[in-house]
Amino acid sequence: MAYCLAKSLNIGAYDLMSRIGPKKTAEFAHLCGIQSNIPIVPSIALGTADLELLEMLQAYTMFPNKGFNTEPIFMNRIEDKNGNILEAFEPESKQIISEADAYTMYKMMQGVVDFGTGHAMRGRFGINGQMGGKTGTTQNNTDGWFIGYTPQLIAGVWVGCDDEFLRIKWTNGGNEMAMPEWAYFMQKVYADKKLGIDPKAEFTRPAELDTNPIYADQNFSAIIQKGEGSENEDQGNGNAGDYEGSELASPVESEFKKDQFKDINKQYPGKGADEYKDIMQPAEDKKTEEKKAEEKKNVPVPEDKKDMKLSPVNKPEDKNKKPPEKKPVKANEY
Repeated sequence: MAYCLAKSLNIGAYDLMSRIGPKKTAEFAHLCGIQSNIPIVPSIALGTADLELLEMLQAYTMFPNKGFNTEPIFMNRIEDKNGNILEAFEPESKQIISEADAYTMYKMMQGVVDFGTGHAMRGRFGINGQMGGKTGTTQNNTDGWFIGYTPQLIAGVWVGCDDEFLRIKWTNGGNEMAMPEWAYFMQKVYADKKLGIDPKAEFTRPAELDTNPIYADQNFSAIIQKGEGSENEDQGNGNAGDYEGSELASPVESEFKKDQFKDINKQYPGKGADEYKDIMQPAEDKKTEEKKAEEKKNVPVPEDKKDMKLSPVNKPEDKNKKPPEKKPVKANEY
């Protein structure tokens, strides 16, 4: 999963959501502060829900904040001209995940900027402190996303148009559309010493992870960078072939084999659906139907019904029978 996050391989999110279902996925998103409508469909694993940037930022706050989700506010206090505090505001905060899970997510999302789709953050923009992040791109580059966080600050960038008809061409997605803006912003933040944001700040690792078998593995970094048991190179967002063979938690509509209908129109042109029955029907089902038909023929007829004559319910029509003559319609007398 860490490798899929780093390389933006949607198959990881798709496989995970297929195990828990789209309904529970949407419920958890709402728990994290997403208020927009999320359709209960499998494609939300690919990011098809229409969400606002501020909602996404609130959902991400639990990762750098040790599992606590914090609602963003626009002002924290009101002062008079003498500096006296007239009103103070505190954001609402609630725990969504454990501290260990939040740190695990940070380690997984660190791969995005270390070697994944956002690796230019380190080399090109020179931001080398501890951070996690995620690039995002919607269909046909309609939207470009990047949300990143350090131990002290979280920020997000969305690039797109209010009208989805307008799209941004000649780009590789969120890593080119949105991530550079985030990097320029953080460069300004680090340069302003009044803000007190330390570029060398570090995430606190929970003590309970010291004995965790995943973090105790000396090959942990290699597993994240290559994917466990995978020697494949980065294939971007993948293609339709990447989704073949992944098992869904719910049954699919058809169990036919892939090559069952291959070139069927070329082999049997101009035939109707009934004529394809022998072609489409699996051999096992065909044998079962033949066996049933044979058994039906061999069923003994009771003695009291042997001489019984059956008459058709509807008599067959006489082909030579003439249709009834049409009577002339009388003129309206009124």
